[in-house]
Amino acid sequence: MTKMKIENIKVDQRFRQEFGDIDELAESIEKHGLIHPPVVNEDGILIAGERRLRACEQLQMDEIEVRKLGELSELERKEMELEENLYRKKFTWSEEVKAKEEIHLIKQIQHGQRVKGHESDGWGTKDTAKLLDESLGTVSQDIKLAEAMSDYPELKDCDTKTGAWKKLKEIEERETLEQMAEMVGGKQLSEFYEVYNEDVLDYMAKQGDETFDLILADPPWGIEMDTKSRLSRESGVEYDDSLEYSIALVDEACREFYRILKPDTHMYMYFGIANYGIFRDIIKDAGFEVDPVPVIYNKDRGGSAAKGKTYPKAYEVIFHCWKGSRKLNTTHHNVYTISRPEGYKRIHSAQKPVEMNRALVEASTDPGERVLIPFMGSGSAVIASAKAERYVVGTELDKTTFASAVELIEKQLVEEE
Repeated sequence: MTKMKIENIKVDQRFRQEFGDIDELAESIEKHGLIHPPVVNEDGILIAGERRLRACEQLQMDEIEVRKLGELSELERKEMELEENLYRKKFTWSEEVKAKEEIHLIKQIQHGQRVKGHESDGWGTKDTAKLLDESLGTVSQDIKLAEAMSDYPELKDCDTKTGAWKKLKEIEERETLEQMAEMVGGKQLSEFYEVYNEDVLDYMAKQGDETFDLILADPPWGIEMDTKSRLSRESGVEYDDSLEYSIALVDEACREFYRILKPDTHMYMYFGIANYGIFRDIIKDAGFEVDPVPVIYNKDRGGSAAKGKTYPKAYEVIFHCWKGSRKLNTTHHNVYTISRPEGYKRIHSAQKPVEMNRALVEASTDPGERVLIPFMGSGSAVIASAKAERYVVGTELDKTTFASAVELIEKQLVEEE
């Protein structure tokens, strides 16, 4: 190390304008000495350590020890480059958090890693925060975000650090739900219901003929709903809602529905009104009788912003179908006005209120009969059937959606008892 007069150290124009608590740093230098001298190049231009230089000036020191750039180890030069770039260069948010992570790791290599809960001379996140003059919360969050980018490269595509943090939280929540699905082994059984993380076609292929008393289905509508729903986009759940896929799926499913339903039973199917004719023909071709006038689920308020071009959509339609002949248990008209679940309470973009599904279940079955809920989504129809004292089976292919449904079903059928 070399001693230099402070007045001979040259400071270029630097990006950093705020230097934090210089008084505290000056007190530390006065008490303990200059533990980490500033770094200069061969021409005496300051490379790193401006805060320390300012603190020494405040102490009215005439000369201080400095380190020449050529005296630094490779690790020290890397640390200096990263630290100085944070102050000199306008990083993108992803470059910024990665630089902080690298500084943190370098310091841990140099000083060892601090062990939480133990007295240690090692380096911890609090030390990095102090080094960078930032809050512990900010640095902790940035380091975690940098670590996460290695596992989830898609985070780099976010426009802002706030957006990336929000996306990371969504990813972590989704993984937690998937782990829950693994823990229950893809199925959940009770004395009232059984639900499976399984393709309904695969499930039905294992069932005998005429084993269910009602089917209540809400399959993909073939209207590209996954691209329109905010909840679908935010949940990270992807599914095919193209018309071509929906037609093929509903066609195969309806033939199986007809096979596994007992004689003199009903089937309900939610559908997109734009494809009325297509899906009505598919259901009839499978063998069902279909009421040409759909049941109306009036949601009591518009569910999508129309921006003045069209009326906000405030209702959904349901085909009422039957195999053989069975009278309804109700004289209710074919319009049910039931408020849709509040947005903050919904876990699925197509979630229906329990009350709506329960009305259909009770209209077409008696207590103790068996109900199949394919494409169970949020699980509201499973909850409705169990609350109506029917034995219900639900299937859901998506692992994340299945786990969310299991959580909701348990909450409403077990915790509320």
